[in-house]
Amino acid sequence: MCYTGYRIEHLQQQGTAAQQALLQKIDLLIDGLYIEKLHGDLLWRGSANQRLLPLTERYRTSITALLSDADTSAGLEFFMGLAGELSFVGVPNKPGFSQEFEARMLNRGVIVEPIKQD
Repeated sequence: MCYTGYRIEHLQQQGTAAQQALLQKIDLLIDGLYIEKLHGDLLWRGSANQRLLPLTERYRTSITALLSDADTSAGLEFFMGLAGELSFVGVPNKPGFSQEFEARMLNRGVIVEPIKQD
């Protein structure tokens, strides 16, 4: 699965060789920019303009069934790491979730910092 701010049509017609090669290796593509005013409670997407595109047959039937059944967010999963760090994955069903979460944690004396990548 891959997220991109580009539309698939742009990547296919104007993408770099590396971008086009990546399209050949992924099963699911979420395309389109996240637009906060179009925020939605959608399966694996943050805004209504984004599309969930099965690029191979591997998950096509499953994705089609999920989208026709209930195209809603799978929610968030929170994890506590060995060193006490808290992280979450998923697409929040509310715009501004991260900012509100950070503000509420700060009100409780907890500073939220992004994970530093090496």
